[in-house]
Amino acid sequence: TTGPPECTDVTAAVADSVQTTQTIKSQSMSYVLSKKNSSKEQTFYRKNKYDDKVPENTNALEVLLEMRKKIGWVVDIPRHGPSSKEKMCKLKDIPHTNKETENTKEDDGEFFYCLPSNRGHLRAQYNPYDLQVVSADTARSENMFFTISASYVTMCYETEDERKESNVTPALWWLWERRLFYKVFKLSFFVKFRLWKTFKQWKHIIHRQRNKGAQGKLYRSLFMLNEVLQGCLIHVQSLCENARNVIKEGDTSSVISLLELEPVVTMTLQKFESIQKNRCDRALQQLFSLRENIVHIAWESCTTVAEMEGISQGIRDNKNSGVHLQLQAVQGGCQSQQEKISHKEISEKNEK
Repeated sequence: TTGPPECTDVTAAVADSVQTTQTIKSQSMSYVLSKKNSSKEQTFYRKNKYDDKVPENTNALEVLLEMRKKIGWVVDIPRHGPSSKEKMCKLKDIPHTNKETENTKEDDGEFFYCLPSNRGHLRAQYNPYDLQVVSADTARSENMFFTISASYVTMCYETEDERKESNVTPALWWLWERRLFYKVFKLSFFVKFRLWKTFKQWKHIIHRQRNKGAQGKLYRSLFMLNEVLQGCLIHVQSLCENARNVIKEGDTSSVISLLELEPVVTMTLQKFESIQKNRCDRALQQLFSLRENIVHIAWESCTTVAEMEGISQGIRDNKNSGVHLQLQAVQGGCQSQQEKISHKEISEKNEK
C-alpha cells in the first residue's frame, strides 16, 4: 500500500537518522576497543614503576597504632622514668592476659612507605620520627625511605658505594625512642637555638661597632691612648720615681735630695751650712738634667706621633734649636732665681 507523499518523506527521514546513530555507535566502540588498556601496559613503559596510591591518613604514627590495634597488639609503652627501659625489655607485642590474648591476631604483613614530613624544607630541623605515609613510587625514588608495619619500622638507605642497606627497629622500641627524641627535641635550647644564635651574633656586632666607635673617639681626644705617648708617660713616670727615693742596687746617683743628714757625725754650723749648700747645688743640676731628658723624650714622642699622622714638614729640621732654646731659657731663669736667693742669704747674714 502506498500512502500520501508527506508520510513517505517522514519515514525516509527517520530511517536515515537511525542509520546515522548506528554508524556513530559503531565508530565509538571501535575506538574504545582500539585504545590501550593501562592496566595491561608493560612495566618498563610506565613512568611510575611502583604503586602510586596514597592512603587517606598520611600520619605514620596514627597508621602504626591503628595497625597494632586492629590485630590486638600492645600499643601503650611504660611511663617515662628511671626504670622505663627495664620495663620496655619485659614488654611484648602480645598481651599477657587471657582475655586480651583471645582477640589478638598475627601480623598480616601489611606495611606502608614513609618519608620525613619536612623533606621539602631545607631550613627545617632534622626529625627522623616525624614521618608521612607516601606511595611506593614516591618513596623508592629517594635515597632513603622508611617502611612501617605492625611489627617493625625499617629504614632503607643507599650507601656511598651504592649499596642498599636497612636498619630494623621493633615498633614498640621505635615508639619509646620517638618519645625520648621529642623530650630532647622540645627543649628550649634546641627549639630556640637559631633564634638565639642570630640574636647573639646581632648583639656582638652591635657591641663591637659601639666599642670601635668609642675607641676611635677616645683615641682622637685622649693622647694617653696613643701607644707612643703612653710609652713616653710611662718612661717619664719611671724617671720621676727614680729621682724621688728609689735606689737601684745601691746606686744613689739618680736620687734627687735637697737635704743631706748624717745623724752620727757632729759638725759645726758653718760645716753643716756648706754641706747643705753643696747638696742643693747638686740637686739643682740633677733637676736641670732630668728636665732636659724629659723635654727631649716628650719632643721625640710628639714628633713621632705627628709623623704618623702625616705631618712631616717643619719638625725635624729645627728640633735641636727649639729644644736648646727652651733649655737655655729654663736654665737662665733658674740661675737668676738662684742669684736672688744667694743675695737674700747674704743680706740676712749681714743683718745678724
